[in-house]
Amino acid sequence: MIQVTVKSASTDTTIVLSVEPTQTVAQIKDLVKQHNINVHNLVYTDKPLDDTKTLEDYSITSDAVLHLESAPSSTVVTSHPPKKRKRCSFKNCISAPLRGVGDCGFCQGHFCSKHRLLEQHDCIGLHNCKQQLHERNAVKLQEQQTVANKV
Repeated sequence: MIQVTVKSASTDTTIVLSVEPTQTVAQIKDLVKQHNINVHNLVYTDKPLDDTKTLEDYSITSDAVLHLESAPSSTVVTSHPPKKRKRCSFKNCISAPLRGVGDCGFCQGHFCSKHRLLEQHDCIGLHNCKQQLHERNAVKLQEQQTVANKV
């Protein structure tokens, strides 16, 4: 049986425990929790202790001092990431996209005035767009075709 002192820097509390050298760090934490102290991690000689190892593994002898790291508080202020500015979807372009006319209906990108046309931003829907326009023109020509009367 060895005597181990456990100190908490956050609450200025000191506990003296009588433990066996074969007890694990997790068992020591449970003993500390019985004293109504929240334990996140135990530290010995500025090194955090693994829960699965025993006191013998760390060569902890009688009158050793273990330090407590308390669990992070639940009232931690979360910082919001900086707002992402809207940028042109074209690679390496940092210009702001145009509203309305800068939106591509084929690739769902948002482009600046320099890259808003399908040919300029290498749109994946360019072939489909040309095919649709070709079919639309063919139908229009078919409808407007006139037949000459033979006299």
